[in-house]
Amino acid sequence: VSDGQTTESTEEAQEEKDPLIPEIDTSVEIQAGSRVAVVSKSTSGEFWGLVKKGMEQAIADVNEAYGFKKEDQVTMTFEGASDEKDVESQVNTIDAVIAENPDVLCVSASDMDSLQAQLEAAKENGIPVVVLDSGVVTGTVNSVCATDNKAAGADAAKKLSEAIGGSGEIAVMAHIES
Repeated sequence: VSDGQTTESTEEAQEEKDPLIPEIDTSVEIQAGSRVAVVSKSTSGEFWGLVKKGMEQAIADVNEAYGFKKEDQVTMTFEGASDEKDVESQVNTIDAVIAENPDVLCVSASDMDSLQAQLEAAKENGIPVVVLDSGVVTGTVNSVCATDNKAAGADAAKKLSEAIGGSGEIAVMAHIES
C-alpha cells in the first residue's frame, strides 16, 4: 500500500544540492552595460543554434543575478561564418569585432593558427579572450571553456550500463556534421 508520495533518489537529491550549472558568483565585478562578443565557427546548423541559445540564456542569467535593468544590461553579439571551414571569413569577423572594442571576446576557432594576430590584437587592446571548445592554450587566451570528451564518454557509458542492468548489447552510432 502506498500513500502516493514518492521520494527522491539519492542521485536526484545530490543534483539538487550540487546543480550541474553553478550559481553565478556575483562577487566578480562586472561593469553595467558590458558587451560580450561571440564569434563562433559557424552561425548555421543546429549545434551552433544551441550554442547561441545557451549564450543568450547565460547573459540573461548574469543580468538577473546582478540586477541589471535596461541600459545597464550586459549585451551580447553572436557572429560567425555560415560555414565552419570558412577561416578567412572568421578572421575578418574577429578583426571587425576587435575594432568595436568589446569587453570580452569569446571565440570558437575554426583554425587557431590563423587567429594568432587577432588574439594578439585583443590582448594589446585589453580585451579578455575566452576560447570555446577549441582546446587552445596560449598566452593570448584568458580562459578555455571546453568539454572533457573522455570524461563525458565515461559518464555516458556508466549511465548506459546502469540503464541496461549492467549487461547486454548496445549499438553506438556517431555522427559528425560535414
